[in-house]
Amino acid sequence: MSSDERLKALAGVYKQNDGNTFVILVQGNSLHIKTNEIHGEKIQARGDGLYDVENTQAKIKFHMGANGIAHSLTFYLSDRQTVATRDMPLLKEKTIGEKFKELGVAILVFLALISIFFLSYSPMKNACLNGGSPIVCRTAAITARVMGRVEDSKTLTAQESRQSYNQASEEIKESCQRGDAVACLDQAKTFVRINDLAQAEKLLEDGCYKSKHGPSCQFWRDLYVDKGDSVKAEKIMLQSCEFKVAIGCYEYAWKLKKSDEIGKALTYFDKACEFGEEKSCYELALHHLKYDREKSLNYLISSCRSYHRQACDLKEKVEKYFVHQKKCKEESDGQSCFLMASFEQDYGQKDQAMEQYKKSCDMGYRLACNIVEREKKIKEMKEKGTRIETI
Repeated sequence: MSSDERLKALAGVYKQNDGNTFVILVQGNSLHIKTNEIHGEKIQARGDGLYDVENTQAKIKFHMGANGIAHSLTFYLSDRQTVATRDMPLLKEKTIGEKFKELGVAILVFLALISIFFLSYSPMKNACLNGGSPIVCRTAAITARVMGRVEDSKTLTAQESRQSYNQASEEIKESCQRGDAVACLDQAKTFVRINDLAQAEKLLEDGCYKSKHGPSCQFWRDLYVDKGDSVKAEKIMLQSCEFKVAIGCYEYAWKLKKSDEIGKALTYFDKACEFGEEKSCYELALHHLKYDREKSLNYLISSCRSYHRQACDLKEKVEKYFVHQKKCKEESDGQSCFLMASFEQDYGQKDQAMEQYKKSCDMGYRLACNIVEREKKIKEMKEKGTRIETI
């Protein structure tokens, strides 16, 4: 075994059970060690089978395997010793010249691949347009985009969608024919990609109105939103709501809410909630929270049953409100009155919250008194026209 091979047989990463590592590197014609504490010291062989670590009191013993390669080492210090197992071998560190040579080869390979990529564009394009696989079409479309051929890219992408549809599994097609709304929606999306909107709409209409499949209604509506046909989009929402599709009622309710038609919006939120749309139940709960907590709680319970996280969180707060309301009224509990006031401050009416803080203060709850006193000072400063500084 040559001197270089002997050094490589010892080089590698050695790990302890606690994760600490010893890195042995070949640098030039000698070994060097790096650890968490040692940034790189030369190690030299002694006559007794040990290696000295320069500039330290440490010593190393390598444990060799039958193949002549070290499998572990023992690291000796004056007060302790530790064993580390070899994880992987490290090759000799490359010189700057070797690194530049490798980089040059990599660049040449890259340029060669790019050349092949562009030279193969025309054959790939022809193969795609003549019915080639979707992968060929996708590769040709990407190449066209890189080359700046936008129209070619669009044509090839459309052809890819057609080929993908042609290769669609018969199982999905048969599932749609058997009435599987999810499979029909997948087929409709493919028809949209190949610009066959008539076939897509037929599948979406059946999925929405006959199968009452909410995602089909949404996708169908979105097609017309993208076209800018808000009238048709609204008609789809209303019609699907009449067919008891919850998401249709919910989407139409949101449209009314955004238009400040709150009364009509609540009607459709209520329908959607009745049909099992948990987001609608939550919207109704928020609306009634200010004035009718019992009604709000019922809607929160319905929404939480469908795992609406915000509804579940708010439900707990409303339930606690009723507990504190009872203790405040029946037991004259100042803290409960204070917590009621805090809830009122966040979710109800501010003037009622202050009245509740005063009631809590009268019961001797100091935190409530602090809020009442602060509010009184702010009111006096406003009456005097004094500027109120805030941070």
